[in-house]
Amino acid sequence: MTRESTRKTRSDKKKEVKPTLTLELKDLIYQLSHITHTPVKTVCEKICIDVMYNKKILIGLSKYFQRDYRIGDTIYRGEINCFIPKRFPGEKSKVTIKFKQQDFDHIYDLSYVLDLSPSRTVAEFLRIGMNDMNIVNHYIKEHLADQISQSQMKQLRELLRYINQKNGEHSTWMALLMMI
Repeated sequence: MTRESTRKTRSDKKKEVKPTLTLELKDLIYQLSHITHTPVKTVCEKICIDVMYNKKILIGLSKYFQRDYRIGDTIYRGEINCFIPKRFPGEKSKVTIKFKQQDFDHIYDLSYVLDLSPSRTVAEFLRIGMNDMNIVNHYIKEHLADQISQSQMKQLRELLRYINQKNGEHSTWMALLMMI
């Protein structure tokens, strides 16, 4: 009797994706990683997840859906004539990101609907996320909330409010972090 041993796979195993990004976008992500002292993989994962589950962004992306797609109670009709280009122009470089299986499944579904590869879909999410100030602000605010105490966060909010009143314009958490 022969005994065959198979290795068990972890239930929380992550799927690796290697999107190709423009050098400019990659530099922005590395700067955000450096500012927040967070690994690039983590920054990219959180930005992508924020984009994936942001209803406003998905509504904007829906014009590029090649197939019908249902999000909650809403069904988006696919349009074959409008599409996202398969490649970024200019010099490119890759970055490695690992997603939880549930998030990867969502990426895979969206990549099917957009008629792109999962890595190209993630690259597009990163491009959209880094160009959306609300996403970047949300990421930095979450990072600060994890790193500092409630009283320090309150003081930073008051400082940001004071700066906004004096300048007459709306400064962001990113701007505040850069000033500090």
